[in-house]
Amino acid sequence: MSIIAIDFWKKRVGIAISVQNIAIPHKIVERHLIIDEIKKMIKERNISTIILWDPMNMDWSLSQTSMKVREFQNTLSSLFPDLKIILVDERLSSFEASFVNDKIWEKDDIAASLILASYLSSK
Repeated sequence: MSIIAIDFWKKRVGIAISVQNIAIPHKIVERHLIIDEIKKMIKERNISTIILWDPMNMDWSLSQTSMKVREFQNTLSSLFPDLKIILVDERLSSFEASFVNDKIWEKDDIAASLILASYLSSK
């Protein structure tokens, strides 16, 4: 069973996957394609859990993006009731990803791998 992490944004979505308990950047897809990509990954990779970043404000209040991520979490829970859908507080993952890759438009999958690595190390 594999775990994926999703760095959910307005236009693009970064995806990472666990391979033998190591977080690997997988790909970046347009937001409107994410459900189809998840369906494909479930079939190909035997996904058991989806980790979503929870971009709360620094004062722990819900940001607008955090509310969108929670709506997305509800959608995923409805579409994939057998999967665990887990929110993880990773407010600075995109900032951290910029240290790995300074091209802002190419770091969503790296941010997703940082989110997944944080989750995996917490277990």
